[in-house]
Amino acid sequence: ANGNGQWSLVGAKAPPAPKPAPQPGPQPGPQPGPQPPQPPQPPQRQPEAPAPQPPAGRELSAAANAAVNTGGVGLA
Repeated sequence: ANGNGQWSLVGAKAPPAPKPAPQPGPQPGPQPGPQPPQPPQPPQRQPEAPAPQPPAGRELSAAANAAVNTGGVGLA
């Protein structure tokens, strides 16, 4: 028996089959979830920068849109 409490024959055959299936399922789920709550955060930080730098306002807005698309990680 191996340290895991499974015989070498059983341990070698069992793990490879169940692992590949469950991985692809949970990955696509959690990704779309965290995105919705993040967008409201960037707008709060935007007003601080555009005020002192009017010409950079367009660049910040573009960065803000990219940040929202990436989940608000751009400005953070």
